[in-house]
Amino acid sequence: MKFTSLALCLVCWVGLKTSAQTKDFVHAPSGITFPANIEGRFRLGPIDDSATTSNNVSFYYLYPDGRRVIVKVYPAPKDARGPNLQDGDSRSEASPAFMKEFENIKDRILATDDSMAVNSQMRFRAAPQRGGVYGMKVTLAGVKLITDLSLYARNGYFVCMSITYPSNQWMSYGLTYTDVAHFTKWPKEQ
Repeated sequence: MKFTSLALCLVCWVGLKTSAQTKDFVHAPSGITFPANIEGRFRLGPIDDSATTSNNVSFYYLYPDGRRVIVKVYPAPKDARGPNLQDGDSRSEASPAFMKEFENIKDRILATDDSMAVNSQMRFRAAPQRGGVYGMKVTLAGVKLITDLSLYARNGYFVCMSITYPSNQWMSYGLTYTDVAHFTKWPKEQ
């Protein structure tokens, strides 16, 4: 009987650690807050308690059908700065360190599928109603898959968001993954 109770408690604890977040995730080093739920469409996946103070964090938002928007937060070089205007050339205003990271991320994805190519690339402003943050956004399209990704820099950290989905489902995913960036609470640059 004691063994059964102990096993049940262990199963309950493991279940709690792998369930979706019920509260917003605040990444303390950058000051960025990621909401637990976005308009009932995305739910923040499980995050280990130690992630709030970690420099490198990876987690995801879950679509109702099981697809995931992958989010990575990691240190940026001191001179990394994303674009600060929406007008003009898609590369202007961003620092070389920022653009180097953006190109490296694109190149890693392009190397996984010979049919993939840049479909569109532009500057992107997330959460303009709250001051927001400017970043770069790209769609990489292949014969079978599309990957949308965006990169931002804030308070010494890069934030990369991406989703990969079948190329015939662009209207289902391509227009909505940016909601994660729009509903993220971006603190003022320090």
